[in-house]
Amino acid sequence: MKITVARGKGGTGKIILATNLTCFIFLLNFPGFTQEKQSGDFQEVDVHEFFIQMNLVENEVLIDVREYKEYRKVRIPHAILAPNSSELFRLADTLDFEQPLFVYCDDSNRSTTACALLVERGFEKVYLLRDGLIAWKKRELHLDRKKIRRNPLNGQHKN
Repeated sequence: MKITVARGKGGTGKIILATNLTCFIFLLNFPGFTQEKQSGDFQEVDVHEFFIQMNLVENEVLIDVREYKEYRKVRIPHAILAPNSSELFRLADTLDFEQPLFVYCDDSNRSTTACALLVERGFEKVYLLRDGLIAWKKRELHLDRKKIRRNPLNGQHKN
């Protein structure tokens, strides 16, 4: 579809390809464009919104889906490590489906997959930290840098 927008000097018309309608339909379906959360989706939010939401709700669960070697060096305070799907599912089995879950990794690649798995599992309030720990560090928000080590007998973490 073509639309003539205006005519300049000499009668030449400026033509715009009408992708506006397509863009508008796309934006209506984009979770961030409307305030409504579509059922079955997680919410990808920036670090500011992630921080606010995490502090507004009660009984939130903060999940770090990075590897143990990354987690042990630095993490968001009170984060629970779930470095793979089996650990994530083990943790998920202990949680209420309506409990808000806040998920992050370094750059939001792994956490995107984790959030999709959690939503698929039936969780209703899942928040993804866009750009992950990298964004958190850029905003200079509090980090837990206390080194932890793994207990060789049972694999659990010790401070």
